[in-house]
Amino acid sequence: MLAVHNRIITDKSGPALVYATLNTHNTDTITDDQITLRFSENISDLSGNVHQYFNVNNGGSLGTNSPLSTGISAQDNTLIATLGDTASSMTINTSTIALESSNVIFDLTSPANGNIGTTPVTITDGTAPLLLSGTTIDADGDGYIDGYDLVFNENIDDSSFDINDISIAGASNLIFSTLIGNDDHLARILFDDGILDSGQTPNITANAGYVSDASVNSNQSLAVVVGEVPQIDGAKPVIWTRSTITDDGDYDGYTDTLSIQFSEDVVYQTSTGQAVTWDYDDWNMIDSINGFDYTTVIGMESLSGTQATITFTDTV
Repeated sequence: MLAVHNRIITDKSGPALVYATLNTHNTDTITDDQITLRFSENISDLSGNVHQYFNVNNGGSLGTNSPLSTGISAQDNTLIATLGDTASSMTINTSTIALESSNVIFDLTSPANGNIGTTPVTITDGTAPLLLSGTTIDADGDGYIDGYDLVFNENIDDSSFDINDISIAGASNLIFSTLIGNDDHLARILFDDGILDSGQTPNITANAGYVSDASVNSNQSLAVVVGEVPQIDGAKPVIWTRSTITDDGDYDGYTDTLSIQFSEDVVYQTSTGQAVTWDYDDWNMIDSINGFDYTTVIGMESLSGTQATITFTDTV
């Protein structure tokens, strides 16, 4: 009869850092962002600032402003890390993070085994691109908006943009266009001109997955609902019409009042946004209407909404 011998298999290997995935971020640099560090097995509790256990890009530690412990519990193989100011030069999908040395992270065995590897892992992007804002443009300066300049929180894959999954209220025939360079965090949406005046900021909505980021993971965007994205008025008011008014204020037999209409409501103000009275020194009429040359604006009769009435000198 054969004897049966029981053998106990003992865990003699320590936890290894397997991967690091970015959780949240607001720009393409990852300062103040959170990453998930996943180990090959459950690790023991950690307390306090453990930034000294890690380094980035084979350099120094993450810095004292980078607390890495966020309620790490026993029997958990993940660690949520917040990257501080020392991560300002780090970029997604190219930067690495590694344990500083052996025997700084331990498993749950008794006696505990410390990590034995310090091999760096690449910090990959695990978050969807977010649309931060849209600013209207009037590319041809006719007083009607004909596009939106979009700003994302990270670089996007231009080739992934599905124009059929995005909508702009009141606009038609949308076209995607790169703004500065390919696969950056900026994009431009063009649409039919002559419909929405320069004061309009139509709602932007989009279906989930309308664009992917430029990371190796190709994370797809979330849906965009009404009111979620700030829509900024970036189009300047344009003078649409001008017409003389039969108002001979100086009784010389010539019309000296002009009515102008803007493409949107206007307020006369300084460049810093402070409301001021009409400053006719800002205006200079070098033009000819009905055979008369009007060279100097001398005052304003009224300014309301899109309409303004101004007076000027009249000479033959």
